[in-house]
Amino acid sequence: MSVDPETISEHAEPPAKRLRVEISETSPGPSAEYGQMLGKLWDPDFSDFAVYVGLNLQEYKLHRTIICAESEFLKKACKSNKSGGSPRRVELRSIRTNIFEVVLKWIYGCGYDVPEDYEASKLLDTYTAADYLGVHSLKEEIMRKISGTIQVDVTKKKLTQECTIQNPIHLMWRFAQVSSSKDFDVLQKPVQQFIALRGINTEWVKGMASVKDNHNLFNGLVIDTLQKMIFSNFCQTCRLGLTHESRLNCRGCDQKL
Repeated sequence: MSVDPETISEHAEPPAKRLRVEISETSPGPSAEYGQMLGKLWDPDFSDFAVYVGLNLQEYKLHRTIICAESEFLKKACKSNKSGGSPRRVELRSIRTNIFEVVLKWIYGCGYDVPEDYEASKLLDTYTAADYLGVHSLKEEIMRKISGTIQVDVTKKKLTQECTIQNPIHLMWRFAQVSSSKDFDVLQKPVQQFIALRGINTEWVKGMASVKDNHNLFNGLVIDTLQKMIFSNFCQTCRLGLTHESRLNCRGCDQKL
């Protein structure tokens, strides 16, 4: 994961106190009782694991039983730290503190709020951090909310400029650039939405299929979706007239087939 330069600044309040206030003002995850219970656990007196985030190494005192249940990365980090001697700790210099706090709220059962402007970089930073930390449930939630928004945009909005997501194709292309083939199923859900509801230019698809670059996961997402649509809309006889050209390399990882 590449380091994203962060503006070094000090929070007016400690993260534990500030996040406790923010969590109380947002909708919790599975239930109100669940969110309130986890919100109380921000008390550092009950924490047993320290995470230092960003270029300024902001300290977050967390709870192993909670973070290890959601994050594969932090679970491995907890296991690798010796139980005796110095306190358990891990550094995450490549993740910005504001992005880590979004992931942290999700882990502690307080839900995920999509940025109101749907700016690609904000969504990508959270998705990339969730991928790095191995929080797969958050990645799925981001894609679920994008899918829902695309569907609402297409079914309820008349003009493109009124849509919440101005360019869903570009947004999903950006996601494909930071993802690997293991995320194929998660990424395909919103791709299926905008293809089925909005439609795309067939010439654009032909041109895209012929692109020969080192990272064409998005091409594979779109082509696979179109293939599924063809099989669900055309009989076997009509499909005989649809030809395809076999590929030598995988569209996700570019390895030889």
